[in-house]
Amino acid sequence: MEAKSNTSLGHFNSPRKGNKKQLKAIKPFIFRGEIPFEPGVWHRIQDRVELWSKSNNPMEWACALISKPKVEKNKAIVPIVDFIELPIWQLSRSHGLSFLIDDVIRIAEKKFVAGLLHSHPNGNLTPSSSDWATFTYIDAILGRPLLYIIMSPEKKSKPLIIHFEACHKCSNSFLNILKKIKKSGGEKYGTHENMV
Repeated sequence: MEAKSNTSLGHFNSPRKGNKKQLKAIKPFIFRGEIPFEPGVWHRIQDRVELWSKSNNPMEWACALISKPKVEKNKAIVPIVDFIELPIWQLSRSHGLSFLIDDVIRIAEKKFVAGLLHSHPNGNLTPSSSDWATFTYIDAILGRPLLYIIMSPEKKSKPLIIHFEACHKCSNSFLNILKKIKKSGGEKYGTHENMV
């Protein structure tokens, strides 16, 4: 039976675990807001992360976070009402997660994807270079900032939440350059016409 109250990921400054130098460098991209979750959703996510990481061969796990945005007291609220597990391939047993961007796009065509979440079974929440590439590519494809949550299997550990809202507001950001390319009909040479 679902709990009657919402779970909320509160205001985060930075996670406890990770490479301190790298975490300091990404400070401008760390989300400092509140993310409300419908009853039971966060606990089901935690259970899946724990299940995939607590074995002889720990593996990363990923999902798309689904929301039904609403306005309350003139403020936009983006509660997480559900999640959809993403089919994944492990590039290596200890680290490396791969999923199809097309899967995220298909989900986003039917549901409002507020963010993506994946786990780091070793507990180190420092994003890898492939994490950064995935985050920015999905923002570019969908044309809006999403939340990117990296979590540890340790339930008491704070997740790392990344977002690029400031990049979407900056006129010189490559994300906005890609939006302009898309509005003008894509690239002229046909190599990546459907990319953005």
